[in-house]
Amino acid sequence: MSTETQPNTSLIERLFKAGSHFGFSKSRRHPSVKPYLFGNKLGTDIFDLEKTAASIAAAKAVLETAGTEG
Repeated sequence: MSTETQPNTSLIERLFKAGSHFGFSKSRRHPSVKPYLFGNKLGTDIFDLEKTAASIAAAKAVLETAGTEG
């Protein structure tokens, strides 16, 4: 896997330490969130931090492009 497509490991570690992997209960979940879930523990959804980090990197690239193009 190339470094461009590989999520930033330190970002994943920081997201984990901040508790970003914890979601809501299944009853409060929006259906569009389902592809980004890793699993469910004791009724609480757990987000897939690798997919989260990849989405953050993609958003960052879009913002950088928008910033450079004005």
